[in-house]
Amino acid sequence: MRVIWSPGALDDLVRLRRFLAGANPAAAARAIKTIREGVKSLRDNPGMGRPVIGLHGEFRERLIPFGASVYVVRYRVEDQAVLLLAVRHGREWSD
Repeated sequence: MRVIWSPGALDDLVRLRRFLAGANPAAAARAIKTIREGVKSLRDNPGMGRPVIGLHGEFRERLIPFGASVYVVRYRVEDQAVLLLAVRHGREWSD
């Protein structure tokens, strides 16, 4: 199954990298690499993420640990592809 990054999800990666790079460029590079590696597992197992309660449709989210925190990747499966919709730090979403 293919993994497709939506423009919004790619924008999120840029935003997260810029935010982290201001304090620690090496950590920013590691975080983006960790996120990219974390979504690769969705190719073979797109149902591994938990369902997103409160959203209509088949939205799921994959939690990707990074140090003492977590990144959340929201996605849905469409026509033999995993469409990545958004990437946030765990503290950005309260639900």
